Amino acid sequence: MPYAKDHKARTRQRIVQSAARLFADQGFAATSIDEIMLECNLTRGGFYAHFRSKRQLYAEAMAHLATHPSPGQTQPGGAPDDALATLFEACLRPAGMTGHGGKGWAFLATDATRPEPEVRAAYASALEALAQRLHRGAPGAACSDEAVLAATAMIVGAQALAQALDDTPHKTRLVEACRSHLDTLLDTPAAPAQPSFLWAADPPDERDAQRHLQPPAPSLH
Repeated sequence: MPYAKDHKARTRQRIVQSAARLFADQGFAATSIDEIMLECNLTRGGFYAHFRSKRQLYAEAMAHLATHPSPGQTQPGGAPDDALATLFEACLRPAGMTGHGGKGWAFLATDATRPEPEVRAAYASALEALAQRLHRGAPGAACSDEAVLAATAMIVGAQALAQALDDTPHKTRLVEACRSHLDTLLDTPAAPAQPSFLWAADPPDERDAQRHLQPPAPSLH
């Protein structure tokens, strides 16, 4: 019986979905092509009918991860609390254990320094997508870009340190401290921008400075 016309496209999508979960949970280097294909019940030989390399698959998997958040991650317009809880719960899990069928976040730490250009570009896109999710769901509607960038960096740092520490109580305290500060950080509104007009005179402080620098007018007496 011949395959359906969309068989190849559906098979490719299965590979991308499995790769997204495995790459996110284990990172680029720790995830093999064999492992991805085994999860899809496919052979390694079939991989090259869809992708040129693991780097190409990583790029597509990260794009999928950015646009298909798993349960608990921030959806557009949703609250960030569940997303942050998921991120920091993942920090505390042993490596390789995603739990509840969700994606892990180990790649945030493991793939941050990869040398391959394709991997670096895909990682940067995934990190930007995470920042955008945090921004959309921040408690303060006018949360500043700087606060979101700082929150994103804190999440990556928490992941890296959680993977490096074996002391579970110490790890738990560190992660909970980061989570507490993130809540405050994302609830801080951006400072309102000062209006600026092309036709305006010099700002008051500049006018004052110039007035002090000018010599006094000569006396007519």
